Amino acid sequence: MAFIYRPLENPREDIRLLSLLPGGVDDPLQCIIRHTSLPDLPPGIVSGSYDISEIQKTLPEGWSATQTHEYRLMFEHEATETISWSHPDPQFDHTQFEPPPPPQPAGPVPAYEALSYVWGSAADHQFALVANAGAHSNSVSGPHNGPPPDFLPLRITRNLAEALTSLRLPDEARTLWIDAICINQEDKAERNHQVLRMAALYTMARRVLIWLGPESPDSGEAMSTLDYLGSQVEISINTARFASPDAVEKRWYRAEVPLPYSASTWDAIQALFWRPYFERVWVTQEVILANPQAVVICGPHEAPWRNFVRAIICLGTKHDIAPGLRDRFNHIRTLTWKHSDISLFLILNMMRRQQCSDLRDKVYGVLGITPPGFSRRIQPDYQLPISEVFKNAFLAALEHTNRLVLLQDCELLGPSTPWPSWVPDWSVSRKSNLLSAFTFASGISRSHHRFIEPDTLEVLGRRVGRIREASAFCPDTPLAALEHVRTWAPAGLLTEAYAAGGSLLDAFLLTLRLGYVRERFPCGTAGTLATWREFFLDRLHNTSEPLQTDDIAHDGEVYWTTVFTKSRCFVTTDEGYIGLGPPGVMAGDVACSILGSNSLIVLREAPDGRHRVVGECYIQGMDDATGILGPLPDCWAVEVDKDSSGFGLHQFRNHHTDILTSEDPRLPPLSPPWQALETEREPGGPAIWACYQNELNGEVIHSDPRLLPESLEERGIELESFKLC
Repeated sequence: MAFIYRPLENPREDIRLLSLLPGGVDDPLQCIIRHTSLPDLPPGIVSGSYDISEIQKTLPEGWSATQTHEYRLMFEHEATETISWSHPDPQFDHTQFEPPPPPQPAGPVPAYEALSYVWGSAADHQFALVANAGAHSNSVSGPHNGPPPDFLPLRITRNLAEALTSLRLPDEARTLWIDAICINQEDKAERNHQVLRMAALYTMARRVLIWLGPESPDSGEAMSTLDYLGSQVEISINTARFASPDAVEKRWYRAEVPLPYSASTWDAIQALFWRPYFERVWVTQEVILANPQAVVICGPHEAPWRNFVRAIICLGTKHDIAPGLRDRFNHIRTLTWKHSDISLFLILNMMRRQQCSDLRDKVYGVLGITPPGFSRRIQPDYQLPISEVFKNAFLAALEHTNRLVLLQDCELLGPSTPWPSWVPDWSVSRKSNLLSAFTFASGISRSHHRFIEPDTLEVLGRRVGRIREASAFCPDTPLAALEHVRTWAPAGLLTEAYAAGGSLLDAFLLTLRLGYVRERFPCGTAGTLATWREFFLDRLHNTSEPLQTDDIAHDGEVYWTTVFTKSRCFVTTDEGYIGLGPPGVMAGDVACSILGSNSLIVLREAPDGRHRVVGECYIQGMDDATGILGPLPDCWAVEVDKDSSGFGLHQFRNHHTDILTSEDPRLPPLSPPWQALETEREPGGPAIWACYQNELNGEVIHSDPRLLPESLEERGIELESFKLC
């Protein structure tokens, strides 16, 4: 007779907890399942962040304050690069600047650890012995020889059995929450309710146990190496890197400083991060929701997760690591983010690369880290077709954000799709990389849309160019990509002027980098346009000689080119502009600036007059809302910095006066009844964000009112309606 679950009295409030009974390595797994209540999470997301601007006022000249990833204060003397946990004034009273304590749950929270692990194949199973409903007493403890009458077998995967065997304590019970056991997976109604409780379950756990799997010959070396590296580095809340005040290796945090690791150590690190754990959908929210006490466990080895976070971020910036490993760190880096700082767009996009047995979990598996305004619009239902789950997620995101950024995640690769072209296919990985972190196609605008049942979405925007010619898309591998990119060079590259001004050469170079040069991104790691131009002419331009070595593809000057051009097509427009299009772009397609979209969107007209979404694109000279507002005055240029959350902050610099402002010089002065508000970004809000209030009715919007359709049309800027199908 197998173990039978007793229904939860109230699935919206109750949970099951597992008491893993003590035992040795060779003893059978024995446990007790009990029911208890878990209060809801308090409303809102409290960051624990200090007001750094106020603390800065207390510092002597030459000192600056920052906060670590865990919101701990850190002080730096900029001239000497001295880092300290202590304020330079020993009389400083930090208590007067401490943020308010987070709100407490409405009821008592049981003490338990939450397990984060890979389920593994259901076909490869073992059994745990679970006390039946009549055996919930403290007298049940210790191992037994064979299944006693009051224990019943419960089938679990081999992966879970390995984890429990390793986590079991020798002399006391361990209280755990484990999804595969504590949720009755056969009860779909219970699953639907419990999925909505994941945020509370992992946030309120005493700590999260991140189980990577059993030990391998080199996993111990990888664990200790990453633990030590993480202890030498500190990461600020906007991901800037510093040497830890306690560091022995004071320079390891720097991107240009190589780490003294042997080839075998790098192999061990790579093997650890290629474990299946890092591919799973559910682990993303489980890790992001974990408190700072979370631990990483691999066989008998443990390390604080906070040290892994620092190590992952540090390694991802190193200049001297192989591109494949760098890409892996950039993939895993999403686990290091705080959910209050992740846009909904990025959360859904990063699930494309994660694996799950039920594709609905590409949405349901991240509800714990999505903004409440989105998650409350989603009711998990594992009976719905996947197409409906994805469409509902798009519409919920649209209503929550008033942005059309999810259009940027669409890629039309064939003549037909199982759902509307404006709904991203999160079931598969993207072919190309996202452009939107580097683009500003419609300014700080909100979407203006209408959903027409069953599958039409009407949006507003402007056409910025018709595609005259599109190349074959660029290969994936870096060296092959560079060989391909060299064939894109337009005729007259070294002599002709560009349609938007300047030289054709500079326009081509900026296209290959999406404008990612130091002039536009002064706080980034990119070189100047002049440096990139010199490198290109010296090492890439001469197509009569093949590239002889793979080293050039690893050079920092061309790394971003291989990232941005991956699986993209080089396009020219009827108007003489050049750019990068999505992999499915064709001649005759139209590049459009859609209100509420950060990137230009390529549309293809359907026979009935509606349009299909082909994907996002970059047209050199049509960024920075140029397709809507026209070009910037000659003396103005956009500079992109980071705000306190690490999002891009677009500002405008006048090169005659050196004034740097957030005010777009093409826009008229803000007029009544609208006024700008100085507020913090809302957790999970749009990446491009501002706050304005209507003084007459109190309405608050997170977009510039001067980019509302009625305001644009008053200034003679005509908009077009596109019905997307």
